[in-house]
Amino acid sequence: MERFYKNRLQVQKRLMQKAAPLSEVSEIIEMVRDELRTIIPNAMNSVKAAFKIMEQNRIINRSLPKDMDPIEVNIGINSGTALVGMTKFKGTLNTRMTFTAAGTVTNIAARLSGHAQGGDILTGEATKQIIQGVWLVYDREFTRLKGVKEPLQIYSRLRS
Repeated sequence: MERFYKNRLQVQKRLMQKAAPLSEVSEIIEMVRDELRTIIPNAMNSVKAAFKIMEQNRIINRSLPKDMDPIEVNIGINSGTALVGMTKFKGTLNTRMTFTAAGTVTNIAARLSGHAQGGDILTGEATKQIIQGVWLVYDREFTRLKGVKEPLQIYSRLRS
């Protein structure tokens, strides 16, 4: 593994490359700035993938130069039905097509990721119901998330 990185973007790209082997259980649909968006067919594999990403992040952080702050990875996992297919994005310079997922379930997953802090893995109620009993799940608070009408109970996979 590389011992030195020129900047944080280079570190984030390396972490994304390390997450690529998750493609055996997922479809990596987008890498936007420092976000990796995936479709994983079931909640158990989603949590396993989150653990793999966190482990790769720890390995990369140990190799960073002393003057570089560690990279903090926060993950949001939500389960349910989403619309999937090709989507056209028109920009000022060009138009591109991408395979993506859309809907409330994906919006909540993105908002959970944005709400997580300190390297946490947050899940919604449906994911909690599926993984409960296999892994510990800690109740957090009811939270209002952008684009969601009612406050949602959220759960942490790592801390109470």
